Amino acid sequence: MGEAALRKNLAARLKRGMKSKVLFVRDGAEYSVKPRVSGANPLSVVEAVAQKYPRATILNTMPFEDAVDLCMKLVVAQ
Repeated sequence: MGEAALRKNLAARLKRGMKSKVLFVRDGAEYSVKPRVSGANPLSVVEAVAQKYPRATILNTMPFEDAVDLCMKLVVAQ
């Protein structure tokens, strides 16, 4: 798969995931956390994730293009 197609697929996956989950990167891997209440805004649990995983980079709070760039680096590194 070409880099442009990979980036497009990754961007779509991140955008879809950020609607219902908190996505974060920790120790070179991507993780997600879902709010316990169905339909809740995922940003309501960002602070809890930040406290539990202080070295994590939370993708939901970053500009979208920066989040895609960070994840592209992880995918290319694998």
